[in-house]
Amino acid sequence: MILRDFQIYTRPFGDHERQYAINVAAFPIYEAVRLDLKRRRPTAPFKKIVITLVDKTLARGPVTNALGICEAPVLVDVEALFAALPAVHELVAAAREGLTEVARATGFQNEGILSALDLCLEHDPPCLVLLERLSRITRAKTHCDVYFLARAGETRVEVRFTRLGAELGRTVVKRSTTPLFLEDELPVRRSRLRDNFFELLASDYTLLASVAIPESS
Repeated sequence: MILRDFQIYTRPFGDHERQYAINVAAFPIYEAVRLDLKRRRPTAPFKKIVITLVDKTLARGPVTNALGICEAPVLVDVEALFAALPAVHELVAAAREGLTEVARATGFQNEGILSALDLCLEHDPPCLVLLERLSRITRAKTHCDVYFLARAGETRVEVRFTRLGAELGRTVVKRSTTPLFLEDELPVRRSRLRDNFFELLASDYTLLASVAIPESS
């Protein structure tokens, strides 16, 4: 089956506010992986991987694989993790540990997932994904590219324009202070060039955003 989804989730430990804060910080990490999976469509013995963060004071439990979901619990120091937020390095390390447990229990390994996690350590924001299938080039050789960016407390979708390697401008078409899922908030599936505008469209060609293409100076 196709591996389509990836999530990092904190098991409830009695403090909802801290649990929510950690889950928000985990969103950019797992969304970077999920968008990469959506692009690559690798096969696996399951459709989704869940890395569950379990406080070290609780019982971890085994890796499970049922109903198309593989869940790998990872022990963490919740207090230390909360104090380190946005804790990108710590969350990436926990995700990698979980994937090691998945490989040990199921035999499944995928270097692409590890590469997507490593990229989170190189970027600011940690989730910086080019939505390649939406890219277009005008007759004047202006590149129109759509990026999904996320860090703890901010998610945005922006269009970047470049020509001959020089940036002409950026336009934010969607922004949120909470995790934003494209499928729900901006279900863009197509793009097109029309007159002097770069347009983002839903699968039924409903117009979702229209951005003026800047002229080079």
